[in-house]
Amino acid sequence: MLFKFKKEKIKKFEENECPIWRWVLVVIIGFILGVVISNAVMIVCILTNVFQIQIFSELGNSNIIKAFVVFACYFVSLVIAVRLIAKTSIKSFIFGLGGKLSKKESVAILGTYLLGLILASLLGLKTTQFSGVSVSQYLISFLWCSIFGWMQTTWEELVFRGIVIRAVCKNNIVFNIKSFLAGLISTTVFALLHIANPELTSQNTLLQKILMLLYYFIMGFFIYISDLVGKSLMPGILIHWIHNFFMFTIVRDKVSALETRALFINFSALTGFDYLLRGFVIWLPIFAFYIYKTRKSSVLNESI
Repeated sequence: MLFKFKKEKIKKFEENECPIWRWVLVVIIGFILGVVISNAVMIVCILTNVFQIQIFSELGNSNIIKAFVVFACYFVSLVIAVRLIAKTSIKSFIFGLGGKLSKKESVAILGTYLLGLILASLLGLKTTQFSGVSVSQYLISFLWCSIFGWMQTTWEELVFRGIVIRAVCKNNIVFNIKSFLAGLISTTVFALLHIANPELTSQNTLLQKILMLLYYFIMGFFIYISDLVGKSLMPGILIHWIHNFFMFTIVRDKVSALETRALFINFSALTGFDYLLRGFVIWLPIFAFYIYKTRKSSVLNESI
């Protein structure tokens, strides 16, 4: 009997049935591992003068390369932690059991959100000017932002939305009270971690700083809801990626966390209220898309 009891106690959990405490370990160990690896790689880069390579200077800011090194190491560390502790692959982690996102829907999400970004950029059309970037500088920046942006946004989505969703919902990524409350908490943490961003620190009044934090919170929470509605983490990754990619390579604000080589620069001093208004315009098309999708699914279910 004792042998049987021990056997039952050490029984392995099924894939994606990872208990919450294991997901907490994934975050902690993944972060610690990321700090160790990124610092080690950074030291090697400094000692070998990697940051002085001519092609990197074309980007205009060595901090961009340093950010790339950090997020690349953090992403690899998270993959390792998910595989070893949560005992699942990144693919299963993102989609869950039986989850998927078609190419057609992926393009629709990217397209509708991009439309929102373009509409929002029109609000600052009067103060937006061509940056004067050369073709070679822009191509390097464009390529770098494609790779870096995907790594950065995927890591952030897996940590701030994904692990929370997987811990609460496990196999089924569903919208319920638990997932809603967990989303509020994780999104608050996500917003507060942007408190040192130049976009926020450049605000002149406390009210504008609060509005700026509210902007980060709302954007993050909408992404969280998109994941729950889409029943996978991929919608959030796509939305976050196209958002940062657009802001880094197409129309960048004068005050930005990363001073990348973008085609256009908006030279206006944006307030927290301006960002909130921009966020509202950005999300209008994607809201319309999800409303259309939900109604279409309801009609199909009724016909069946």
